Amino acid sequence: MNGFLYYIPNRQAVPTEDLAAVGLAHAFDEGVTPTACPVTHGPDGAGGVVLSDSARAKPGYYPDQQTWLAAGNGLQVGWYKGEMPTRADLGRRRMLDGYHVALADGDDKWIVPVIRSWEENGKGIVPLPAVPRRKALDATGKLCAGDVLPQYESIWRSIAEVWDELSNPDQPAAAEDLDDKRDMLAIELLAMNYLIGPAEVVAMGLFEHPNPATALIILLACDQPGYAAIKKKADPAGGCMSDGGAD
Repeated sequence: MNGFLYYIPNRQAVPTEDLAAVGLAHAFDEGVTPTACPVTHGPDGAGGVVLSDSARAKPGYYPDQQTWLAAGNGLQVGWYKGEMPTRADLGRRRMLDGYHVALADGDDKWIVPVIRSWEENGKGIVPLPAVPRRKALDATGKLCAGDVLPQYESIWRSIAEVWDELSNPDQPAAAEDLDDKRDMLAIELLAMNYLIGPAEVVAMGLFEHPNPATALIILLACDQPGYAAIKKKADPAGGCMSDGGAD
């Protein structure tokens, strides 16, 4: 199993609760405490700390054995030469169900998690969360599905917003801004199932520019195939059926 290493300058350690602050919220699986190796001469020639999951990548800085990529704000992402991590190396312990998609590395088994599912309620096709939810009580006191778990609230809102954008292509917006926003959302979606962020995507060559996979990743996360199937079943003649809107 291979993994990435991370160099943070001017630090001797990075507590788990500080990983997000240094741009590494995505980098380690739940329950994993990164191994920290302070170094006096890191990839930038200065001092800092190298972090890694020791089960995936040998901790430490070995310049002759490693390649490093500058990822912004002093952060650098590294890997051992000849041991670039693959999809199979980077899967999270808890994988969310979804659709397979092919990325630019040639691997067609990347799993895009489904965030939003659909049902027809007699008034239209309405969205439902497909991510884990809390248990709640209905009006009769019976257990039922409640709100989306806190760790999925942000992505649930983002998917609702981008579905509205994709459904209303005439909304004014700068194309470049939309491309950047959607690329980052596509990476965030993949990061729900894999230990990757923007730098890892670049290092592994997962996205092209412009990236045809971005729109597909987002549509699959919105369960567009499920939406289309319900729409076809409810209206086989091809007439109009309204989208009931987000919660």
